[in-house]
Amino acid sequence: MKLTVFTILSFLFILSASSYELGTQDYKINADTTRNFIDENKVELEGNVSVIYQDSIFYCDRLVYNTKTKDFTATGNIKILGQATDFRTNEIVGNLETKLIQTGHHHITAGPWFIIGQEAQSLPDKSTESKNIRCTTCNQHHDPHWHITGSEVNRFENGSFEIYNPVVWFSGVPILWLPYMQSDIQANDGFLTVRPGHDSDWGSFLLVSTKYKVSDYVTLEPMIDYRSRKGLGGGLRTNINTDNSSTEILLYGTQDSDPDEDGDTGFYRRFAVENERYRLYATHRSSFFDDRLTIHAKVDKISDYDMLEDFFQNDHHFRHQQSSSYADLEWAEEDYSTSLYFRPRFNDFYSVVERSPEWRFDLPRLKVAEDLYFTSKNSIAQLEAKWSEFDQPLIAPAITNEDYNSLRADSLNMLHYQGKIGNWLNLIPRAGLRFTYYSNSSKNDITSDDLSALIQAANPERAPTFAVNNYDDDGDSLFRVLGEIGFEANFKMYNTDHEYKSDFWEIDGLRHIIMPFVNWNYIPFSTEDRDNIYFFDEIDRISEQNFVRTGVEQRWQTRREGRIHTLLRVENYVDFHINSEEGRDGLGDFGTQVEWRPFDNFSMNTDLLVDLDEMDLNVFRTSMNYRITDSLLATLGYFYRSDYTSRDLYSNGSTISNSVVSNSFATTYTESHTVNARLTYVITPKNLVTGTVTYDLQNQEWVDSSIEFQHRLHCWTVSVLAGKDYEDDVRFMLMFYLNSFPSLSIGGGAGGGNQSD
Repeated sequence: MKLTVFTILSFLFILSASSYELGTQDYKINADTTRNFIDENKVELEGNVSVIYQDSIFYCDRLVYNTKTKDFTATGNIKILGQATDFRTNEIVGNLETKLIQTGHHHITAGPWFIIGQEAQSLPDKSTESKNIRCTTCNQHHDPHWHITGSEVNRFENGSFEIYNPVVWFSGVPILWLPYMQSDIQANDGFLTVRPGHDSDWGSFLLVSTKYKVSDYVTLEPMIDYRSRKGLGGGLRTNINTDNSSTEILLYGTQDSDPDEDGDTGFYRRFAVENERYRLYATHRSSFFDDRLTIHAKVDKISDYDMLEDFFQNDHHFRHQQSSSYADLEWAEEDYSTSLYFRPRFNDFYSVVERSPEWRFDLPRLKVAEDLYFTSKNSIAQLEAKWSEFDQPLIAPAITNEDYNSLRADSLNMLHYQGKIGNWLNLIPRAGLRFTYYSNSSKNDITSDDLSALIQAANPERAPTFAVNNYDDDGDSLFRVLGEIGFEANFKMYNTDHEYKSDFWEIDGLRHIIMPFVNWNYIPFSTEDRDNIYFFDEIDRISEQNFVRTGVEQRWQTRREGRIHTLLRVENYVDFHINSEEGRDGLGDFGTQVEWRPFDNFSMNTDLLVDLDEMDLNVFRTSMNYRITDSLLATLGYFYRSDYTSRDLYSNGSTISNSVVSNSFATTYTESHTVNARLTYVITPKNLVTGTVTYDLQNQEWVDSSIEFQHRLHCWTVSVLAGKDYEDDVRFMLMFYLNSFPSLSIGGGAGGGNQSD
């Protein structure tokens, strides 16, 4: 909505009267009758009066202007037409010198908005004031499907506005009242969200929030939720944005009348049941000195382990994903960076490595000679590993995981030489040393299996039935030195056929690029056994290893619309383990990555991982996106992973890319076998349906499924969604989206509550 119309009106009056008085040629002024009353200092224009200036036109039946006092009066069928505005009223009076202009009952059409006001005036500070307004995006003027009323609206020169006593109406029924709101309607920021529906856990629910500005920098979003099974909840989200910073703060709480519970035990997932549920969340980012200094911070304090899953499902992207809190202060220059990082634990039901603090200093790429570069990564940190604190007592022989801490100073220093042999072979040898000091260590050995058991024992889902092997604090300080040498080598071959063309495959010339590569990585020694080093992150698990990855990357490219388009990318590689900490020497994994983009409406990605030693398929996944027609879009995904243990593949000085293994060290994975699909069909221009399913082939059960139907009505779109999740919880939601104002929504997605981002 653009409330600038009254300002434009004032501007036109001033210029039109002045142009008549001064006789300027920038405006076209017409009238059936023009009379000059010199003695009275008065000019009268009457009958089809029009003033045309650029893209704006002013019409009225009669215009009277006093050349001495600068007073004017316009009456009869007043219209002001602009590019996206239409203002209509019957009388306007004002003074060109004081810039005070007033009108009575008026109608405004501005963009998608239709506005009716009882009276309005333009003030000398270029602000406007309107009384008793009604605005809507529905073009049913006499009986709109929805509208907003306000006792007073003030619009300022910078485009912001404020409304006193705003009330939101639907079908003639008031559903929301506020004493005051401030915002910028031109920013289309969407101030109202209403989500009714039904959920197996929540029961019937209604989630309502409103958003409004309290200043140029601060936006408030109060929210109130009712869930028939959970009770009443509410909160406030605050966004503060300046030229160099952004801050979000969320305070939310509810008295849960029906928390989840394992039978009548008083526990749920090894934690005591909580009735008072809350979340205190804040994020901040700011930058100074041309972004060289940046500050990032996040605080997320929640009442219990299941708070995010129960009430903030859109924030909870993965099942049981834990939220972290941290603060990071970084100064970055072109040739170095330094940072101070804090990571506390605010939620004792999470397992966290606290860093209080960690200081880093990095030299990413320092040229020391021709083609010779030096890289250095350095950190000093006070670290403490804190395991989850459970409320449910353990049953023997199980014992509690014990926390441990140490001061750690670490320095990695690598040299890389970027050489070329025969102007075709790229050869990049590297060598370096890593020095790491620990103030504390464990005399008791903790193997990879022991560490896996500690992680398993911290699972909130199932209490352990075994005794873990804990780190002790009987070890001395340690100073570990380890070395690495290796090299990367690659070269490119290509063949281009400019004459090859295919209308079906949209090929206009074809180039085939082949890049064989090899990466040898050798860590010949480590002065300390990793079984006695406290585990905080991957730095602490580095050990002797010797492996070679060799492979080939291929690309097929063509020209499309004057640009190079990659039709197909295929990478194959094989790992050879010359020496391994786990004793698993010999052939390792065979991996394949495929990216296929033959058409703009079709793409497909595939990953494959085979253990050549055991000849087992460990990982296979593929995904496809296909726009079958302009009305039909399909996506299909398949994922298979076997029970297997990966091998160490860590390098201090190079990147070992692998899209299907997420850990650089030996990790045990559990079997997973799923398929998912999504289909969106535009039935008519006013109707579409979307269906999604995820099926667990291993357990032969539906993990998640939903179907949503949308229908476009006169001035809003109605959406009905039904879904079912992995716990057989059913959700039903009714949603509304205003067509002319898309960021103003009633309803949401299937992801959950009002509070989700």
